[in-house]
Amino acid sequence: MGVPHTSTYKASPGAAEGIFRLITERHIRRQPQLSNAQVMLAHCGAPDPKAEMAVLQALDAEHGPISIRGLSEVMAQLGITYEQTFTTVMKCAFSGKAKVDSGEPFSPSSQVWGL
Repeated sequence: MGVPHTSTYKASPGAAEGIFRLITERHIRRQPQLSNAQVMLAHCGAPDPKAEMAVLQALDAEHGPISIRGLSEVMAQLGITYEQTFTTVMKCAFSGKAKVDSGEPFSPSSQVWGL
């Protein structure tokens, strides 16, 4: 399985350069990335500002990866449930505010870190 082709382009002279990636059906359907993306999208409803701020502050304080379970234990001290923590991690990852290891199916042991 090859690496997707990456190219740069300019929409018009003087425009900022953009980058796009050509991805084939085979790359789109690769697991566990596809199922992880589906999980992430399923959790992308209305944001919970209190939970988001708490999760991002905790990730910043960690200075490295922490499991979703470990993060949930920290959040429980603030009255934030595991489900709220998991959903907030998915929303933050989807919006580019955090990163989750997508090499394995998402689970309580998945590693998450702030950006």
